[in-house]
Amino acid sequence: MSNLLYSCKNVNKVYRQPVNDVEVIQNLNLALDKGSTLGLVGPSGCGKTTLLNILAGVDTATSGEVCFLDLDFSKLDSDSRATLRNKEIGFVYQFHHLLPELSSQENVALPMMMSGINKDQAMKRASELLEKVQLLNKDSNRPGELSGGERQRVAIARSLSNKPSCLLMDEPTGNLDTVNAEIITDLLLELVEQEEVSLIVATHDLSLAGRLDETLNLELS
Repeated sequence: MSNLLYSCKNVNKVYRQPVNDVEVIQNLNLALDKGSTLGLVGPSGCGKTTLLNILAGVDTATSGEVCFLDLDFSKLDSDSRATLRNKEIGFVYQFHHLLPELSSQENVALPMMMSGINKDQAMKRASELLEKVQLLNKDSNRPGELSGGERQRVAIARSLSNKPSCLLMDEPTGNLDTVNAEIITDLLLELVEQEEVSLIVATHDLSLAGRLDETLNLELS
């Protein structure tokens, strides 16, 4: 069995415009092994978030090959990509996107229930993950009752709920102060090791990027 998690060959992404097309990613090649951690760095507008969306199967490359766990995204329909993403890829956005009407525990349990796990099992796993992010005492709190750092920790717990192969994160410390950013970074790297999950982070936080196995520096086109 291959140890390769992602393989990208000659990937290009162009956004078609009425006047001038915008080329965001040019001839990108990437190989990432299972269990690795990678930081995507570079100036705003260089394509970090676009690349994350392509790696998640949310967006598609204009040309080139993107393979995840030996599956070529271009050969999967949208439903198959969504199923694969729900089971194998956890995504944490810069803005947490927690559902405001649900408790912390319910937010973490929701992806599991959507994938067919019964509610009791999902809520049990959610409690375990909240304990790992040091928020078990906030399991019944809704997002509006949590601090920014706490909401981000719930989002991280949610992203790990289905035991994914890879965790993708878009500026996870971007909205946090220095102290909370360091807390999130320490917690994240500890969880990645405990859960045996790969990690790809788009970030401007060079202290976070410097603690990862590899970095990929993207440049403006």
